Parts: sequence; C-alpha cells; structure tokens
Amino acid sequence: MKLNYKRTIFVGFAFFLICSFWQAYDNTIPLILTNKFGMSQAWSGVIMALDNVLALFMLPLFGAISDKHRGKRGRRTPFIVVGTLIAAVMLIALSFVDNAQLRHLSDVSAIDDPAALEQIYDRQANETLLTPSGDKFVLSQKFTQEEARLLDLCLLVHADHGGGNCSTFTCRVLSSSGTDTYAAISSAIGALKGPKHRGANLKVMHQLDYILENVEDPSNDDEVREFLRKILRKERGDGSGLIYGMGHAVYTMSDPRAQILKTHAKSLAYKKGYDEEYELLCSIERLAPQVFAEEKHGPKKVCANVDLFSGLIYRMLGISEDLYTPLFAIARVPGWCAHRVEEVEFANRIIRPAYKYLGKPQEYVPLEKR
Repeated sequence: MKLNYKRTIFVGFAFFLICSFWQAYDNTIPLILTNKFGMSQAWSGVIMALDNVLALFMLPLFGAISDKHRGKRGRRTPFIVVGTLIAAVMLIALSFVDNAQLRHLSDVSAIDDPAALEQIYDRQANETLLTPSGDKFVLSQKFTQEEARLLDLCLLVHADHGGGNCSTFTCRVLSSSGTDTYAAISSAIGALKGPKHRGANLKVMHQLDYILENVEDPSNDDEVREFLRKILRKERGDGSGLIYGMGHAVYTMSDPRAQILKTHAKSLAYKKGYDEEYELLCSIERLAPQVFAEEKHGPKKVCANVDLFSGLIYRMLGISEDLYTPLFAIARVPGWCAHRVEEVEFANRIIRPAYKYLGKPQEYVPLEKR
C-alpha cells in the first residue's frame, strides 16, 4: 500500500505541536491555581491528574482526522494510526514525569513561611542528596558574608606552596613531556588520590573528635599533653604515631597558611558554638612541639600546618566530609595550571630525575638457583 508521506508528516507535526502546548498547559495551570487562586495542594493534584485523563479524549479526535484521509483504494493509512498511538503513550508518560517534578515546585511556590520551606528542602535532601558517608546537603543553606569570605580564604591558601609537593610536581613532569593540559591536571588529581597526599584535614577532625571523647578536661594542658604523648607512642589513636595537622616538609618554623586560617576562624568558631574544638586545636598547636621534642630527642622542629584548622572551618560551614579533598583539588587547580604554564613557556625541557643506588653490590644468582 502506498503511503501519503506529505499527509503523514503534516499530521505528525501537528500532533507534536499540540502535545507541546498541552505540556505547557499541564505545567502552568496547577501553579496558577495554587499561587493566584489559593487552591490547596490536594485539589491542585486532582487537576493535574484529570488533565492527563482529558488528554485521552483528544486522541480519538486525531484518529478521526486520520480516518477522513484515505488512500485511493479507500484504505486507512496505518502509519498515522500507529504514530498516533505512540505519541499518545509518550504524552501520557511525559505528563506523569512532569507532574512528579512539579509536585515539589508547586509545594515550594505556594509557601511563604521560611521554616516550612526549610522543612521541604530538608525532606528532599533526605530522599536524594546523601553522601556516601551519610552526610546530608541542605539545599536551603545560606552563607553569610563572613562564611563566604572564609571559604574563599581556604581556597586561596590551598592553591599552591611551591612546586615540590607530590601533585604539583606530577603536573610539572607531565607538562615537560609536551602532553596536553587535561592529561597534566588529571595526573595531578591522580597523585592527590593517594592516601599519603590527601585527607589530612579529615584525619585532623577525626583525631580531634577522638581526643574530645577520651580527655576528661580538654582545657587542661597536662591532660592534653599526656594524651598527645600516648598518640606519639602509638598507644592511643589509630596507631600511626602521628599527630595530624602538625609538621611539614618545608614549613618547619611556621606555616603562614595555618596562621591565616587560625586568625580568621576564631570569630566564626565562637559564633557557631565550636569554641571548644577551636581552643583544643590551639592547645594541640602549642603542646605538640613540646611533646615531639621530648619524645623524639632530635633537632627537627614541628609546627602546625594548614590542615590543622581547615577541617574545622569546613565543618563550621556545614560542608560534607566527602567534599574536603575535592575542595582541596579545586583550590589546587589554579596552582597546577600556573606551574604548567611556567614549565611549558620557560623550561621547555623534559624532566628526567636521576636515581642513585645506595644498596650494596650483590652477586648474580642464576635463575635455576633462585
């Protein structure tokens, strides 16, 4: 049977336009009824269901139009009939999808009470926006100017501190090979994935919570000092013998980044009720070098690094622990790019570190004797 393709295309296009206008009607009417006329959410939902039923009565109309247009032998054009049925299924499916999405929007648009709005956003966060560790994002959270400035400060001080750290050096090595920016930055992120290069501020917070749970009086220097001594001796804590947030390969006397964050975090800590945590970190900064000198008996000095206070700042801002390392990576990207530009524009030589074997010479052992 020969099909009339012009009529098929015309009817299909007309049906598509009507479906589009119907979706616009379907999306707009419930919001108008709710906001302008004060209709309850229940009645708005009923109308949103009835308009889907009404769509079914429009389908025979298109079938009747198709029936009037017959071929030369008086037969119906099956392509139009099948196309109409497929479009009907799509229309109904889209209506239900849109209604599910609009249910939340119509609820929010009809409420003026901030407390009620916060409950709605918290409910949606509970349902969908959960981090792997179980932390929740609060969509309605607003930041003050002080909080926003403190976050900007964190990103700024984390951007770079010389090209010798693992991720930055990785970026420079790959850049020296002539590869593209994507590969160089990806390699730096890969280096940052390593547990020895990431997550220090998160470990600081876990250790801080551990000390608060196990020290009777965190304001007592003697108790805190002895507990830090046990951590160094691997008698308490995670058994690593490390006081997280203390010590740095380059900054041995003082880490300026830590001092900047410490100064600017104090005000917010007292406003948000984190004064105990803040003061304990200050005590760790003051007492840890003493304990380290007494236990290690060496000339090496330690000081607080940038991770000692950055984790507390993120916690005060309500940022999930899962975002601590991604935020660090975001801050480091400008620093990585700056080092890459310097390497590509001015060095223009491939980096090839030399290695010197420090072991003792060994005799060759044949395979059959190994």
